[in-house]
Amino acid sequence: MGIEGLTVRLTNGGINVLRLHYKSDPKKRPDGELYPVLLKGYPKGKDDPRYLIRVKGDHAESSVNTLVSYTKAYAAYSPDLGLFEDRDLVLACDAAREGDDLTTILLREKCLRDDCLWTYEDEKEEKYDEWADVRDSDNGDDNIVRDGGDISDTNIAKMEGLSKGNGGGGSFEKEAGDDREKGESGTDGGSIEFKEEVAALIVKKIPKHKTMEAVSEIILLVKEYHPRIKEIAIDVIGVGAGVYDRLFELRETHEIDDLDDIALYAVNVAESAGNKANFVNLRAELAHIVKEELEGELLLYNDEDIVDQVSQLKYKYPKGRFILEPKEDFKRRYKRSYDELDALFISYAPRVIRERQPEARMRWI
Repeated sequence: MGIEGLTVRLTNGGINVLRLHYKSDPKKRPDGELYPVLLKGYPKGKDDPRYLIRVKGDHAESSVNTLVSYTKAYAAYSPDLGLFEDRDLVLACDAAREGDDLTTILLREKCLRDDCLWTYEDEKEEKYDEWADVRDSDNGDDNIVRDGGDISDTNIAKMEGLSKGNGGGGSFEKEAGDDREKGESGTDGGSIEFKEEVAALIVKKIPKHKTMEAVSEIILLVKEYHPRIKEIAIDVIGVGAGVYDRLFELRETHEIDDLDDIALYAVNVAESAGNKANFVNLRAELAHIVKEELEGELLLYNDEDIVDQVSQLKYKYPKGRFILEPKEDFKRRYKRSYDELDALFISYAPRVIRERQPEARMRWI
């Protein structure tokens, strides 16, 4: 038929099917001359977990719970992803702590889901229980495990604010050069779903931790995207606190005018979750948001490391509440921390932190 390896086969049902037999490039085999080039992108060579995942297809065991499937995680990966020019942004920074950790800076588009106010029904008051069921050395000193609290149908988030009394109707459109849908949904008084896709871009990776370099990169991004960046969320466990303190100082002293209207969030993923009945800590709650965004096909990103990390990270439900595996367990398999995925988690922290902040009190005189 003119194509090497292409043949026709007749099935038992009398249907002709084409069959193509191909061979891998012998130069890329372990004894081939291009094999060292193939390994060049993997710092730990053939033992690099990313090589095992991407080349050999060695994924996490199917018998365990991973945050999302590799198929779903890879479907959200778009290396040429861009940001809509008319959308507000949240900037997130995960600060490196030790070893091969990276300080990672991420930009994510905000959407209507970020601006909704949520309440949780029938949430019970729980008593503190020290260090139950999980090793939390990676999560700081404030990680508190609470006892009890089952996930139930009554513990469902209901929309307030944007989902009430905003009038009916809605619109959806696509921007030229981008296949993502953007939309604004109205309501007739009931609850609504916002199906906007959002993009998350890893914009900088800094080896190890360099406080001033991280601050400088954030300031450059604030200036470049002014006035679109509305929130900055910084991981403040350990050395990340220095980044937050410096940005806070620059904003309060008005040394950088572009920071004046940006909300700064100090994020400690070890502290208690906004929804304490369903999540052990804030990290688990943020991970679950990312899980739902990916499974709902509402989130895209430009970094393949996130594909590997989100499809390898395991979780469980001790005593009915969602929690991620200890970070040292993940690092033992993946050989380093999931810094890129952590930055993505942190970008959703303002949504949770805003929900649990008390309303301002007024005193009339």
